[in-house]
Amino acid sequence: MSSIVVYHYVESPVSQLVRWYLALREIDHSQCLQPMTRPRPDVAILGVGYRLIPLVAIDRDIFCDTPLILDELEARTKGQERTTPKVTAGDSHERFLRQWSTESVFPAVVPILPSNMPMLSDEFLRDRAQLTGPSLTRDQRKLLRPMGLSKLRQEFHFVETVLLAEDQLWILGTSEPSLGDLYAVWPFAWAISIPGALDGRFVSIATERSRAIKVTTVNGENARQAILGSSFRVDAEVFDKLDPCGYRLDSLVEVSPTDWGKNNPTRGKLVGLSVQEYILEVEEKSGGALRVHFPRRGFALKPVSTSKI
Repeated sequence: MSSIVVYHYVESPVSQLVRWYLALREIDHSQCLQPMTRPRPDVAILGVGYRLIPLVAIDRDIFCDTPLILDELEARTKGQERTTPKVTAGDSHERFLRQWSTESVFPAVVPILPSNMPMLSDEFLRDRAQLTGPSLTRDQRKLLRPMGLSKLRQEFHFVETVLLAEDQLWILGTSEPSLGDLYAVWPFAWAISIPGALDGRFVSIATERSRAIKVTTVNGENARQAILGSSFRVDAEVFDKLDPCGYRLDSLVEVSPTDWGKNNPTRGKLVGLSVQEYILEVEEKSGGALRVHFPRRGFALKPVSTSKI
């Protein structure tokens, strides 16, 4: 596997999902620990405006958004060609589990979080309000806790009676845990790991393997130098010239999420375009070129006018 640097903070549940994957596949990597709130200078020096965590640099390519990160890691692990993926029944189930856990289970966890945890500090809530709008007050959160617990009971029941209905060890009936298992379990595991959020026991499917992998902690400058010393995924990325939007190769563009963080775009030269990805070439602080990858789903691209009028 290539050189990998994970930019994250420990409390992030989606960062935990990426770290679980690396442990599951026994992939050595480096981590560059970030503060829970902006500013994050280590990310800014890479020329990346995207403000969510985690980010993962694989050699000289930087991947944003957790599903894209995991898809890229899985494709490289399996030796697949990313531009022409073959979707199997297992892949379809994994994508269902990804959407279900993110859109149904995770929102039920948020109301049950104890108000004294670091992620609900005033500073953190002010930072997230810039993304999502005003946050719930502590009194409002207390009122919503019973609803969150009720919803989680329903989702636990779904796992036990549907996903694991035939008493198989892993959700997709595999001999070892798959990416689908990680997608299915991460919000539950996060909730159970937080004191005061939810009573119960959970044994991570990646716990034993995580002890065998090598994780090196690096600072932002060392991470940047390691990235610059690596190669791009390919010499030239695929560019779909028949895309209905009519985007032009090497044009100056901005990419930002369509939901959270719209006001923090990443600006760069459009060097790759497919049904799945936007790929921008950006300049890091010393002028070196990096490529930043965004999924098309959930992100918008806007051409930047270069007119001086």
